[in-house]
Amino acid sequence: MLPQGLRAFFGANFIAMAALGQMPEWAGFLHGAMHVGTGVFSLYAAVAVSKGKQAKSLVIFANLFGIVDILVTAFDISFLSFEEMGVRHSINYAVFFAAPVYFWLHILSISKKLGFKLIR
Repeated sequence: MLPQGLRAFFGANFIAMAALGQMPEWAGFLHGAMHVGTGVFSLYAAVAVSKGKQAKSLVIFANLFGIVDILVTAFDISFLSFEEMGVRHSINYAVFFAAPVYFWLHILSISKKLGFKLIR
């Protein structure tokens, strides 16, 4: 859950890019808010787990929220805002590098909480 907390910083970056006109305002604020939400929910769940609380529902909620965030953001950047931002926009790293990494971190976290072992 802790790596997911870093998404709050990525969310701030989306909001800053929208405010500076480097990406569509609606997209920057939407994705920024979703990333900040993912970060906050994830850190809250991580703190609960670190204190020994049974936080299965918190962890699963934070991860599902994060997956929805990734899917919405990746879809928008790839299909809706791509033409406006272009190939050279730095946010493309979010779609083609960070999104797959964070997606699999969500899947691993959920599977661990449900008792599955995806990696040995």
